[in-house]
Amino acid sequence: MEAYFKLNGSKMPYEVSPMDGVVTTLLSTEHAVGITSESGAGVLINTGIDKVNLKGQFFTSHVKQGDKMWQDDLLIEFD
Repeated sequence: MEAYFKLNGSKMPYEVSPMDGVVTTLLSTEHAVGITSESGAGVLINTGIDKVNLKGQFFTSHVKQGDKMWQDDLLIEFD
């Protein structure tokens, strides 16, 4: 499984879900999201290192904890 970081012209870079599942973790700083599949497999997608110090600045989450996700659904935009 690979992380899905994408660029889209003039839009901000963004991440999409690498699998179907449920958002089980979303950090308040919006730079990391955890997804758990129906089989119980989990992934944590962490955008970069030391992003906690930014306190959510430059990150826009498009999900909340408990959301059902499908592969390629938009998770987070960042700049």
